[in-house]
Amino acid sequence: MKLQQHQQKHIEAWQSSGLSQAVYCREQRLNAKTFGNWLRAYRSGCAVSQLATLVPVRSGKGSALDLG
Repeated sequence: MKLQQHQQKHIEAWQSSGLSQAVYCREQRLNAKTFGNWLRAYRSGCAVSQLATLVPVRSGKGSALDLG
């Protein structure tokens, strides 16, 4: 499930604010539990997208990566 833009903007604004989640949510009038759910989904999506970019590499005799 893709995060909506306003949710992602809040998460990125909180990350750069230096505030705790509780203080940021209070100042922005956000429910802290809802924000926590957004953050969990955001972090889960980041982890999945990072894993999707990994490519297995095989090393064979004579290759540049052959250390043996």
